[in-house]
Amino acid sequence: MSQFTPEQCEAAMSALFKKIEERGKPLSQDDIKEIQDILCKAGKPTWSARPRTYAVLRMINMVDLMDIFVAQNLFDLNFPYAIGLIPIEVKPQSARNKFFKKQSLVLTGIKAAETGQHATLGEQAHARDFDGDTPRLIPTDSFILAIAADPNFTNLKRLGGGGQGIVERVTSKLSLKDYARKSMLRSRKFEGSGDAEKAFRNELQNLRKLSHRHLVKYVGSYTDPRVFAILLLPVADMDLKTFLSRAPFPQSELSSVRGYFGCITAGIAYLHRSSIRHKDITPRNVLIKDNNIFVTDFGLSLDWSEVSKSKTDGPRGKVTRDYVAPEVWEETERGSGSDMWPLGCVFLDMVTILKGRSLEEKLQFFESNGSNSRNPRENYDAYLLWMRELRKLEPGRDTEPLLWTEKLISMNIDERGTADELLSAITSCEDEEDGYMYHCLHCADDFGSEFSVLPVPTGTGSDDDNGASGHLEIVDQLLRKGADINATGSAGGTALHEAAYQRHADIVRLLLKNPDIKTNIRGRNGDTPLTVAIKQRSELIVELLLECSTDADVQGLDTPKTVPTPLHVAAISRSAGIVQKLINRGAKVNIRLENDLG
Repeated sequence: MSQFTPEQCEAAMSALFKKIEERGKPLSQDDIKEIQDILCKAGKPTWSARPRTYAVLRMINMVDLMDIFVAQNLFDLNFPYAIGLIPIEVKPQSARNKFFKKQSLVLTGIKAAETGQHATLGEQAHARDFDGDTPRLIPTDSFILAIAADPNFTNLKRLGGGGQGIVERVTSKLSLKDYARKSMLRSRKFEGSGDAEKAFRNELQNLRKLSHRHLVKYVGSYTDPRVFAILLLPVADMDLKTFLSRAPFPQSELSSVRGYFGCITAGIAYLHRSSIRHKDITPRNVLIKDNNIFVTDFGLSLDWSEVSKSKTDGPRGKVTRDYVAPEVWEETERGSGSDMWPLGCVFLDMVTILKGRSLEEKLQFFESNGSNSRNPRENYDAYLLWMRELRKLEPGRDTEPLLWTEKLISMNIDERGTADELLSAITSCEDEEDGYMYHCLHCADDFGSEFSVLPVPTGTGSDDDNGASGHLEIVDQLLRKGADINATGSAGGTALHEAAYQRHADIVRLLLKNPDIKTNIRGRNGDTPLTVAIKQRSELIVELLLECSTDADVQGLDTPKTVPTPLHVAAISRSAGIVQKLINRGAKVNIRLENDLG
């Protein structure tokens, strides 16, 4: 990226703000992005991370105070500011009043929070203050503020909560979609440097850049005068702790428990490949929706791609005592292996159920043996005895999960192995007498984000996504300059595979407009862009691919008859809407595979 001199930066900003002033309207997302880009080119990364703050300070001729906001760890998510929370360095009182008033020009409508963006909202108002999804400007004490979020959502049910916030099921009055909303009350002690706000900001940053079928999906976020909030999908049926705690446990659901070993591991392996440690893996942080697994709660997660080493020491932060690794509890050096111990403790709960015992029986056993403590870290002797008891129960059944658990719950961090190694062991497990499978269909060919050839963004996609406009422009420019649209990456997939996987409909549309596009290329795991879209349950992208004459059956003469057709994949994925679309497009319903998976 070319750099600006201070003079060039000022010239660019002057031109932009002159245009904004002449327009006489609040700043748009494009304006905010342009401010961010100019500051980045000017070599001011900490300012670039706060484009709204810069805009307000520029409008009141106090840009020299930007470093005050940086020093106090105040970000744009701190908007809107109550008059008493504006830094005291903004003075005299008339300047504070100007800041308070001008901030309305950088606030956004709630629609942004449902399209992969962060919405910055103002004071609460009534439904009459809406103009569609756009807030009208409302005079309040002679100042102008936008409306707050509560009128935009209907609270349906509290799903959980703790000291730092609550999780609720809400319905958007704009889209009528249900979301899980994680929110935290704002207060003076949380502004800038509070632990709760740090956790919120950390989780938001991690969610924005992650995209995996076994992680919760970031929809968007917002701040208003009262709360910080993140919108997530799915709205879970229950967490793994609740699921496993049922007694007696339904025998018909043991197959689901088996599949969860691979699904949870796949989510953690993806985090580690993305240079992120979860740091609080527990059954409460594993959600279940329609028998699918989603790892959640990244508020404590560490992104080691932004630090000089992958191992850390120092204060451990808030963790779950019964699942935390010994080195984390003792605040000694730790790394990604410190996620493997709590994963092993989760596995211990799961294998306890598989062996016909309950979590209550496990707890009573720990409290009656060894040191009488309730977890392996504090009562390793009881853990070893409990594992011995489990091995005696139906010794020919579910032995592999016992071996995985033993490897993970090791006092030696280096002996626990990596999440990728564990995932490989789980997905290749074939020696069980009863032929049990310990992963879902998708974990067997989990390609993470290895398809990237053209710069398709990760972590922000949705079927109606408009949050990838910058990447869309870059992809368009590269194609115009002759980039090979059908080039394959390390997993044998193309940019179309990746766009389908990340659910970026706009980029899929762009790629499909190219006359050279080949829509039936198979990746190393046999997936075409169509089957990738089906596995991601993206009906819109499936429709786009089918409209582009993608073969609804795909199985040509040279295709091995062991490779599932799109209809097979849709049926296995339980995607009724996609099944109907394929049938409407002429998919043959009587194709059988050699292994008769159909």
